[in-house]
Amino acid sequence: MDYKKLLSHPLSKSSVDTIVENVLHNPDDFPALTRLLFADDNSTSRRALWACEKIAKRKSDRFSANDIRRVEQLCLTTTDAGKKRLGISLLLHLPLSEPLNVELINHCFEWMLSPRWPSGLQSIAMKYLSEVCTKEPGLTQELTAYLENAHPSDYYPAFIVARRNTLKALKKNSR
Repeated sequence: MDYKKLLSHPLSKSSVDTIVENVLHNPDDFPALTRLLFADDNSTSRRALWACEKIAKRKSDRFSANDIRRVEQLCLTTTDAGKKRLGISLLLHLPLSEPLNVELINHCFEWMLSPRWPSGLQSIAMKYLSEVCTKEPGLTQELTAYLENAHPSDYYPAFIVARRNTLKALKKNSR
């Protein structure tokens, strides 16, 4: 299957599902798909991230530690907010890297708190940081402090809802 050709055009959910099923049934195709995460064309790369996220939901073991590091690096280097959001969303379905990527954690704090980023990226960065807190409880207090000090009037409703839910979950988990 020519994934580059397929992913270079707008896709429906069912088309992406077909690609995912094909890759799941043909594991040798997985590297061809993951190479497209780094395609020069942002649209192709975003569609590959979408497909990989769906694969990760079902078979996260397909992703090696190196694949995870490459996705982390993609999130850090791309200027496209959509690719950052999809990359973080993909990472949420994969094991956290060992050791934790401190640079990614720091950028997630920035993406979460800076009003210049879309609310979708802010919310997914917040969710990722919350996941990091389950592995590194020492960050819980820092994340809680940042969220408590984020003034709701500076953010979109999506951020405010995610903030409230994250604070609730952090308090529940710290008991």
